[in-house]
Amino acid sequence: ELRSGEAAAGQADESMLAALEHGRPVPAGGGWKEEAERRLLWRYRYEKGTIVRVKQSVSELKEQRVLFGELASEWPLRQGTAPIFSRPRFMQEKTLTPAEKGTALHIVMRHLDLRAPVSEASIREQMGRLIEKELLSAEQAEAVDAAAIAAFFATDIGRRLCAAREVHREVPFSLGLPASHLYGHDGMEDDRRVLVQGVIDCVFADERGYVMIDYKTDEVTGRFAGQKEEAARFLLGRYGTQMRLYRQAIEQIWRVPVAECYLYSFDGQYIIAVE
Repeated sequence: ELRSGEAAAGQADESMLAALEHGRPVPAGGGWKEEAERRLLWRYRYEKGTIVRVKQSVSELKEQRVLFGELASEWPLRQGTAPIFSRPRFMQEKTLTPAEKGTALHIVMRHLDLRAPVSEASIREQMGRLIEKELLSAEQAEAVDAAAIAAFFATDIGRRLCAAREVHREVPFSLGLPASHLYGHDGMEDDRRVLVQGVIDCVFADERGYVMIDYKTDEVTGRFAGQKEEAARFLLGRYGTQMRLYRQAIEQIWRVPVAECYLYSFDGQYIIAVE
């Protein structure tokens, strides 16, 4: 009986070796098949939780949505997306990047005196004072479009901002949110929280309630020439997640409802309501 069993096993081994040699599939069987599959195909239940950070900025979350769309929550955030240091001054003096120009515009919008009449001339005058106070460099001031800022304050939302009873600019926040809320429930622990941080450009209050505005300097007129709806759709798709988190932060931390929420594009002078 032992000899016959060895012979059968030897034949099975030879046929398996022959199959492997010629690249053919080999039969999978035996009493350990189920156990081998269980061990080799096992996946950690909370695998998604191992690739997300315990602290993320709103900009990082927005970038994930932009990079990966609906599958953003299934991908880890790219490492090293932002430089640790600013560019050397000698490089900045040659030309400012679009991001640096946007930073300069935000500095002006933060420090403008809204109680004084806002015009292109007064904006340039105030930028001169910002240079004297070393809040703005001459190169940054040259890159800021004062006419575009004046056009914003000529809009209904700009006039409401100037007349508001309460104005907050560059509002920082830190908000703990369930990871499942940010990345979806599938594969995320319901009790795990992520610290979300961000800075809101402007929040003001008037007789209609609290209004939130986020300024954008993306180039849209060249990409969507004369197509306002397409430009609005692009900006909402790019910044919708960011605005929803901003709104949630204000309502949850300040405990006040946000009546209106807007994106304002300086390129094209688009006012986009965010529902």
